[in-house]
Amino acid sequence: MKINQNDKAFTLMDEFKNTYQTPFDGFVNMGYMFIYNELNDGKNATKYLSATVEHAKAIGAIILLDLIKLSEAKAYRLNGEYDKAIQTVYDSPKADEWDHKLELSRCFRLKKDYKQAKNFLNATCYECDRNAEELYELGMLHHAIGDLDKATEYMNKFIDYYQNGDPELIKVKKAKEYIYNWKEPS
Repeated sequence: MKINQNDKAFTLMDEFKNTYQTPFDGFVNMGYMFIYNELNDGKNATKYLSATVEHAKAIGAIILLDLIKLSEAKAYRLNGEYDKAIQTVYDSPKADEWDHKLELSRCFRLKKDYKQAKNFLNATCYECDRNAEELYELGMLHHAIGDLDKATEYMNKFIDYYQNGDPELIKVKKAKEYIYNWKEPS
């Protein structure tokens, strides 16, 4: 999904769907949920989230529910349910991990609570060696704040982070599009 091979991902999931047997066949829903989250398709992600939760409860795999909290929060965020996404992250036993704080930052940015968004991004910074996802979110946050210079700087750092990465990486293409669109007309 991240390198624009959607057909291949769906083919693999269809293969899993056809070969997994009870009780493991229900876990295929989780794979679809991850795919739709990656595609930013909140409606379908939520559909498969519900199926995953239902299956986990049915077979007593309650620990799985804690493991998918971040994906659950993302599905809510994609559907514009920011408060529900935020609460889901807070309810996660892994709420203090950097990726959970990053999700909180995204939600608060989308709620236009930029101060809180920045606080969560700063909380993810271990010795200020930012990872690619943090750089991307910093670019998005600074754009939302209206600081195009900083937004562009962070997106360029994000792109540099993947200088030797797969040229089909969708987020890199998006970052380049953002930079192009953010340039002020001469």
